[in-house]
Amino acid sequence: MKDDLVVVVADGGIEQAIRGMLARPQALRIRPLNGVVFPNLKELDAGTYTRGHELAALYKDTHQHALIVFDLDWEGRPSSNPSKLEDAVEKSLAAEWGPRGRCVVIDPELEVWVWSDSPHVAMSLGWDGMPELKQWLGSKGLWNAADPKPADPKEAYLAAIKAKRVQKSNANFRALAETVSLHRCKDRSFQRLGDILRGWFPQAQASPAP
Repeated sequence: MKDDLVVVVADGGIEQAIRGMLARPQALRIRPLNGVVFPNLKELDAGTYTRGHELAALYKDTHQHALIVFDLDWEGRPSSNPSKLEDAVEKSLAAEWGPRGRCVVIDPELEVWVWSDSPHVAMSLGWDGMPELKQWLGSKGLWNAADPKPADPKEAYLAAIKAKRVQKSNANFRALAETVSLHRCKDRSFQRLGDILRGWFPQAQASPAP
């Protein structure tokens, strides 16, 4: 029997975030997965876009599904439209995987997944609560109070952890994914990822009462 999933990622931060999410199958509303691997080209976003399907193809005989995930914000990208990049990658995947191969492009970068209204976000970044964190970022011109997320999610994330002397680490993304409500993030790429996983790995239906 084949294992469930190969996830080709652009960097360790994306890997840790998805590992944290997959550790909470009930929160994602999927069944627990078996045999998930995270190969990495070590070529970051551009290389993952260009050659991720080649790496995924090495697992076509051992895994049921393939997912490629990278950021939108990289120099030389052929389009600023994440949907167009996803379509291009999925066409490359189709030769080996058909509908079992999908792509998610995070717009603009992974840090956009950090920002939700969950109180766990602030605590994970070293702050007492979201009102305090949002007010501080607003005072630095990094978060307009009328916007649901900072204009530059990565800059805001780095400023927030630097202010509290929280070490920059990919493990931060896993910690957030393991604690923050997965229903609060309304980001397009995050929702797309959840929809793909639920389509592939639906929860088992409860047996009817006798």
